[in-house]
Amino acid sequence: MTEFLEKNGIQFKPVILDVCKQAWASLRFAESMKLRSGPNDFTQAAIGAALYRVRMAALEVMADKAGFWCTLLRLYRHGYWPCGVLPDKTIVVY
Repeated sequence: MTEFLEKNGIQFKPVILDVCKQAWASLRFAESMKLRSGPNDFTQAAIGAALYRVRMAALEVMADKAGFWCTLLRLYRHGYWPCGVLPDKTIVVY
């Protein structure tokens, strides 16, 4: 995706930085959620994954190719935490 944007002269880096800062600020509440399973705390992994998805979705939008990553962000918006994909392409949520 980044190669496509670079080839088309689209300055995406400042936009991605701004979008990630906004996402990071909105994810502050996640620290209080404590996404745990037994002794395992997945909070930081979930936050990192969410920020990665935001970055990838922003790249899709800037390339006018909204797809998989934008779909995952819609799940976040509805309160779900995507955490995997099954072999049949079903998205697993927490």
